[in-house]
Order: sequence, then C-alpha cells, then structure tokens
Amino acid sequence: MSTLRERLIQARKKSGLSQGQTAEKVGISQPTYSDLETGKQLSTGVLPQLAEAFGVDALWLATGRGSPPDLSTAEVDLAEYEVLAAQLSDEQLADAFLEYFRSLPRHKKLKKIKQLLDEFYDEE
Repeated sequence: MSTLRERLIQARKKSGLSQGQTAEKVGISQPTYSDLETGKQLSTGVLPQLAEAFGVDALWLATGRGSPPDLSTAEVDLAEYEVLAAQLSDEQLADAFLEYFRSLPRHKKLKKIKQLLDEFYDEE
C-alpha cells in the first residue's frame, strides 16, 4: 500500500497541478503543501479539499483504500498527436477532441479552455 505522501504526489501529477496551484486551490501556502508531500507535515485537515482539487476519491487519498485515480490516460507527446491527427478527418478529429475534453476533471477543462482562448487570441 502506498503512503499518504506518495498518493498526494500521484494525484497531484495526474491532475496536472503544480504544488503552488494546489496550495492556492485549498487555501494553504505552497511550503505547507510541499511539507505534506515530503512527509514533514502530517496534518490531514485539508485532505477533503485536496481530493476535490485532484478529482480523486477522498477515502483513497486519505487511506489508500477505495478507488485510486485512473492512471491509464498517460500524457502523449504532441508529435504523436500530430501524426494521429493527420490520419483523421476534421469530423473524427473534433469527435476525438470532445471525447478527450469530456474525460477531464472540471478544473482541467477550465485550464484547457483558457489555454485555447489564449492561443486563439495570440494568433490574431
């Protein structure tokens, strides 16, 4: 069974958040969050907020029991996406994007929307 610090790191990385972003989401300082990940801080008062921020089961995060996060959706290199995209019609590409977008936790959806809008306005 994994330790709390291992589960925190695993869940944070899967969520795509930095330590600073995580700390901000749950209302603690980045050094305090870092201490949780290193095992220097053992306070578990913010575990429910962390579980919500990471989009994982609170019981799993706290104890290692319950439903672990789905790690099957590994990040894929952009070049691999470009090769795949070249083989798809525009409609297939749009369907694949929507399927991917629907699978994201809410906080990642908002982050992706912001990134897309920033890129859109940068191109104008």
